[in-house]
Amino acid sequence: MVARTVDTVFADVSGYQRPVDDSYPHRVLSIKSNDGTVRDPNFPENYRWMRDALDAGRLEFGIVYFFWRPNWRTCVSVQQSMIEAAGGLHPRIVCMIDVESDRSQYGDHSVGINGAFGLLAQWLGDRRRVIGYANAGDFHSMWPDRPAGLRVIGAGYPVDPRLPGEIAHQYTDGRLGGIPGFPMGAPPFGPCDMNLAAGVSAAELAAECGIAAPALDSRAVDRYKAAFTSAVGSDVKDVREQMCGEDARDEGEYTGWPQLGGRTVVDALAAIGAALGVPGMYDPHAEQQTGRQPGQQAAQRSEQRSA
Repeated sequence: MVARTVDTVFADVSGYQRPVDDSYPHRVLSIKSNDGTVRDPNFPENYRWMRDALDAGRLEFGIVYFFWRPNWRTCVSVQQSMIEAAGGLHPRIVCMIDVESDRSQYGDHSVGINGAFGLLAQWLGDRRRVIGYANAGDFHSMWPDRPAGLRVIGAGYPVDPRLPGEIAHQYTDGRLGGIPGFPMGAPPFGPCDMNLAAGVSAAELAAECGIAAPALDSRAVDRYKAAFTSAVGSDVKDVREQMCGEDARDEGEYTGWPQLGGRTVVDALAAIGAALGVPGMYDPHAEQQTGRQPGQQAAQRSEQRSA
């Protein structure tokens, strides 16, 4: 597969990588906040960069995720406190519940995972802004009873698990998996977890997660209109002056140019045509000086040629 312009690729990073910086090239980024009560050491720096990048339009939206544990109320509380301490909840942030089994947690945890989902949905104000992450086995064993319309990032190396509600596929951890034509990592992190939303733009992926297109700044629009109108008005004046003479900037005055004998560009062309004997062309400037009616000179020359 060859990467297409409409595909959205993005990294998923934590304290295992270095903090993010402006070398990051993609329009979406996923960062870890906590594993239960354990706070990710890079989160404050990563989140502050994410907020700035969102405000600057470098990112379409951002994902903040935590590793789900049975003490899910504490998990959610820790994530919320970390976000608030690092600048507050940004309107273009999505929260993700990372559902993974280990020796301490396995089996059906739908009640607790859905409880975390509900708390986050209430906090964010839109249930679409809460998404899940899992591989196929954990998804079906730990979270068999899921909220309607849940959107998910499915993990599978190299096979896409195609989970119900899947909006993106984590296709590598930087070592395993991979898809030809797609990166195994991203600057500044190097090899890392990478995700793909195939055939979907970053804006479309954001919309799937309840993040609307950025609103236009009315003040910026007004400034653009004013600058555009001023530029157009200036250009029109310049064109009129070139066509009609230096005093054409004064409404109704068309005095022509000295180098054209006081003629406008159009009258100068007419004078050239009259001098060359082009039928129907006459020099109104010369005729005004001789007192003839416009066109008499051209008519006289035409009669002379006919004779």
